[in-house]
Amino acid sequence: MNSRRLAALTVLALTGAFAPGPAAARAAAPPPAPPSTLAQTGIRAADPSVIRIGTRYVSVQSLNGGIAVRQASSPDTLAAAPARQVWSDTRNLGEVWAPEITFDGGRYHIHFSAGRGSAHRMYVISSPTADSGYTAETRLVLPDDKWAIDGSMFTYNGQRWFVWSGWAGDTNVEQNLYIARMTSPSATTGGRYVISQPRESWERVVGNPFINEGPEPIRDPR
Repeated sequence: MNSRRLAALTVLALTGAFAPGPAAARAAAPPPAPPSTLAQTGIRAADPSVIRIGTRYVSVQSLNGGIAVRQASSPDTLAAAPARQVWSDTRNLGEVWAPEITFDGGRYHIHFSAGRGSAHRMYVISSPTADSGYTAETRLVLPDDKWAIDGSMFTYNGQRWFVWSGWAGDTNVEQNLYIARMTSPSATTGGRYVISQPRESWERVVGNPFINEGPEPIRDPR
């Protein structure tokens, strides 16, 4: 599983081939760029997820066979923040992978996959607070009910959607990316639709199986 981190933003300033006079330079100078809020988290974990709520940064990761949450005032201090266990695998579901935290309808929702081998499926827990009070896990029944990992929920034009990596059938021939509509953070509706398959040459350098995984919704802030 690949680690996903917030990357540091680098700004490069390009200069012209000639040096204008002082007045021209002042007139052509661009406004100063706003400070970036992006930074490396320093969290050493497979597939951590980070969101910002107000002035707080909240991260989630799989830890000690369960799920842990950290809170900090900046991304680069998350790794040093205490990790609070918010869910434990008391039902022995199996490997716990790629928890993804979102804030929707006044509640925090953590979607994650759990299982062994071909039994990996998606689950969700929720709470009104980021680091405590989470519900017991609810299995998120996806269309066709096949192996699924790396799930993430997002909302677009008032409609919730769920994206994940999964198998077309019951064996691991290849991992595709799928999308489905949601009626709530814990339920999907309708069919699943393939949005990506590892068919390009650069996606097939390493195979058996060929893999697309780790979909992440990115919203234009404008």
